Amino acid sequence: MSSLPAGANVVQRALEHAVESLEGDVGAIVSAGSVVASMGYSAQAVPVDDLLAAAEGERAVLSVPGAGDCDVLVVACDELPGGRLLLGRRAPASYTSEERSLLRGFARVLSLTLVAHRTIQHEREQRLVSEREAQHRQDLLIALRERQDLMVRLPRIQPAISTRRTTHEVL
Repeated sequence: MSSLPAGANVVQRALEHAVESLEGDVGAIVSAGSVVASMGYSAQAVPVDDLLAAAEGERAVLSVPGAGDCDVLVVACDELPGGRLLLGRRAPASYTSEERSLLRGFARVLSLTLVAHRTIQHEREQRLVSEREAQHRQDLLIALRERQDLMVRLPRIQPAISTRRTTHEVL
């Protein structure tokens, strides 16, 4: 999630909701050849290779410590490059069509949330750029007014200087 550092929390929360809602034992979200979020594994024991293989459809069952073999359901998550949402549940629990549809729905909502997150972040960045540009224009306007004032006063000052009036009289 290098492109969305704050989005990593969004991804983790979406995964947690999906796993809990579908009564899964484990879950993961993979993107661009790495696991960006996981649930049901300790942080040190995430089986990255197994999850990536399952995401690519090369494995239909994951061996999970404490849960045994889990059937894997994989759906695409469009807003992540090569993104897949995986759900694992103890075998022989097969997934119903409603559960598959619900997991696809979770993936779609996650994708829309990531789009909204990126859009909001882009809008914030654009607002900052716009505010900097507005400040720069304001500074230029002030400088222009000062120059204009000087240009108005200069024709009065030049004759006073040439007639050798005192500084107090010139200014």
